Amino acid sequence: MEDKAYQQIRNSLGKSLDIEFKSLTFKSKPILMFIEIQEIQKEEIPQCSFKQTIDLEQSPELFKKLKDATKMGNNDHRKVEIVFCDDEGLKKVHTTLWAEEGEFISLKGGVWIPVSRIVDIIF
Repeated sequence: MEDKAYQQIRNSLGKSLDIEFKSLTFKSKPILMFIEIQEIQKEEIPQCSFKQTIDLEQSPELFKKLKDATKMGNNDHRKVEIVFCDDEGLKKVHTTLWAEEGEFISLKGGVWIPVSRIVDIIF
């Protein structure tokens, strides 16, 4: 039986994260892990390094989000949050996605991020 605090946290974080809760358990209780995501400006991305090989599991839904974000960027000039992983850790940028070009995405201002390093797109 779940205790009330766990139930409130799970409900506030949403059903999509429930799988993550169940993957880490200790004495039949989930362990919550909070990971710091550094928010940066689009102009700082060229200083990010993507040299290390990182095996990042990406959901098929991510590629649909990339296409949708590209349409919104081109049609409505709407910004999205892009969560990505460089060689130092997780970062987040709030910007317009202009193009999805195979292995890279192009942001406003000619900035590129490797698709293989994208964790999520938040609308």
